[in-house]
Amino acid sequence: MDLDELELVSRIGREGSVPAAARSLGVAPSTAYRRLAAVEARLEVSLVDRRQGSTSLTSAGLRVREAAVAIRSLLDDLTRDLSDARRLPAGCVRIATSEGMASF
Repeated sequence: MDLDELELVSRIGREGSVPAAARSLGVAPSTAYRRLAAVEARLEVSLVDRRQGSTSLTSAGLRVREAAVAIRSLLDDLTRDLSDARRLPAGCVRIATSEGMASF
């Protein structure tokens, strides 16, 4: 699975429906349904349970959602670490002082 697929399944679980997940991702509902069907076909497992107008994640879908949350957290940590690394001083530091202080 790629990150977009993980995010789609995660949003479906959070938003409660494929159309709502599609809106939050900024894609057409037909695109979200097509992507979901492709993922389920490739994995040969149902990720979403659709019954009488309600949508919920299956146990496999919940595992995908957990993975998406964990990966999102790792990416946030990496972004924060890299951002902090940019702020660290780098390069050559030169200090000027008088002869009296230099021998101190």
